[in-house]
Amino acid sequence: MKARTKPLLKAAIFVICCLLLGYMVWKAGPMQLWHTLCSMPGTIAICILVWAVGYLLNAAAFRHVLIGTGTRLGYLETLGVTISGYALNYITPFGLLGGEPYRVWVLKRTMGIERATQGVVLYSMMHIASHFLFWILAAFVALATATISRGQDRIGWDETLWVAGLMFVCAMLLFLFWRLYRRGIALKFMRRWVNWSLLDPSLLPSGRFIRALLLELSSRLVNVIEYWLVMQALGYSSFGYADALLVVAFCSLFANILFFSPMQIGTREGGILLALQYLLTGQLLPVALTISFATRIREFFWIAVGLAIMKRK
Repeated sequence: MKARTKPLLKAAIFVICCLLLGYMVWKAGPMQLWHTLCSMPGTIAICILVWAVGYLLNAAAFRHVLIGTGTRLGYLETLGVTISGYALNYITPFGLLGGEPYRVWVLKRTMGIERATQGVVLYSMMHIASHFLFWILAAFVALATATISRGQDRIGWDETLWVAGLMFVCAMLLFLFWRLYRRGIALKFMRRWVNWSLLDPSLLPSGRFIRALLLELSSRLVNVIEYWLVMQALGYSSFGYADALLVVAFCSLFANILFFSPMQIGTREGGILLALQYLLTGQLLPVALTISFATRIREFFWIAVGLAIMKRK
């Protein structure tokens, strides 16, 4: 019974998310959105290039992790595995269930199944840690920019306390994650259940882990430029990089809470809209949808690139 229920539940969630997105498009005006997107092809092209830089940093972080496992993959090959792995993560629900097994499958040809698995697991751990670090940075930015130039409160005291609480929780989770990593508890737990004798935290020393973590964080900071570029193209010249960082961070947090939606359908648009309401006034639904659709065009481009790499391999 449970085996039959799970596909039906996933399908129901997907349909609900699609209906929610369709309702938002209808409310905003589909023709208006279409004309807006058609007026900014140059901006979308630049966003694609921005993400190219982000993927270069992702691949550098992944390569940094794989060095300890004795990989013989070159940087370009690592870049291809990185892009195709993220392409699968985009189009499958529950993110890591798509790209990570594929990365193991590709890497095992040159590294063996055990070393390939431990390299991918270590990178996934570092990728998760970069989420916490990015949210902490965004919470700090939110507190540091609590007022706008006109002197009005950007967020009230209640929201400030929520942001401070989020920062504290993320900091504690990151600290706990680091302690567990240093002691190898997470890997020992996995080794106990899967019996991978080579899964050893010493393969990624603390210094290399931190450098890989900073590379991953740098990728996220570069990708924030995408939201800033789209807002500039929409005429919001006062919308700064710090504002874009807050929107991306909140959208990321919102999407990770509602992680079960393929390609974040509905959840991304809702996250962007909620974040913009703290920063701007006026009719923001068309703005949120334009940002979302612009990012999805970029996303489809890189999914196509990733799938082409997979086909070649």
